[in-house]
This record gives sequence, C-alpha cells and structure tokens, in this order.
Amino acid sequence: MRRWPQVPLFTEAELAKAFAFLLPEADAQRVAADWFASNVENLEKGGYFMYEHWAPSADESPNLAIAVGPPRDSSIEAIASDEAAFWNGLSQAERIEWICPRFSGIHFDFVAQLSTEHFERMRSALREPPERAERRRRIVQRLVELIRVP
Repeated sequence: MRRWPQVPLFTEAELAKAFAFLLPEADAQRVAADWFASNVENLEKGGYFMYEHWAPSADESPNLAIAVGPPRDSSIEAIASDEAAFWNGLSQAERIEWICPRFSGIHFDFVAQLSTEHFERMRSALREPPERAERRRRIVQRLVELIRVP
C-alpha cells in the first residue's frame, strides 16, 4: 500500500460553509463542530483536518466488477439532476446522517466549491487529474444550484 504525506484539507469554519450547501447555516455550523469533535484524532494544532491519501500497489489492486445495463446519461446536467433528486428527497436529519460523522467524497466536493484555492487544495490532495477534477467541480456546482436547503 502506498501512502503519501498527510495534507491539511479544511478547517471547521470551511466545513461549516460547505455544509451550508445542504443545511441551514446554524445547523451547518453545529454539524461541522460535531464532525470535527468526532474526528479529533485527524486534526493538527492549526485546526485543519489532515488527510492521508493512499492507493493500493499494483499487486494489491482489487479486481473490479463491470456493471452491465443500459448506458447512463453521463452529462453534467443529468448527473447533477440525479444527485439533486437524491438530496432533495432526504430530510434534514437524513442529510446529517450522510455527512456526519464519516468522511467521504462529499466533503471534498462541497469544500471545493468554496473558492479556487479550496478546489485546488482538494484536487491536489486527491491527486486527481485537472480534467477529471474540473468535471466533478462543474457537476457539484450544478448540484448546488439544484439543491433545496431545508
């Protein structure tokens, strides 16, 4: 397993701003505080959540199953629309369950929406090629436009 050095991803305040794409501002701040409290072992003294990127070595790579079915519309609009339908179908409590306490791509995606600096920080931490990162960014930008905050 290959591991890269830990990098600072976001502060509690930055995460609260990102959560505000999904939750009312006061709730976003509370949930970000809870999230940071439950991930205290991954914080550095400057207040950043530290991320360690890893990747399996070639001999550890799992065999991937290939999904068979009708082709899915992979346009940015279709993906964002599907995601928005999912998020808009969740109650506020269900949204919180999705974003707290675990860490996932959701955190990268929504923090990346805060600014170009945040986008580059997330892209760099994920070691993601610029084209793929930009596509994800555009999908989430459209998703943010479609999500209704409770």
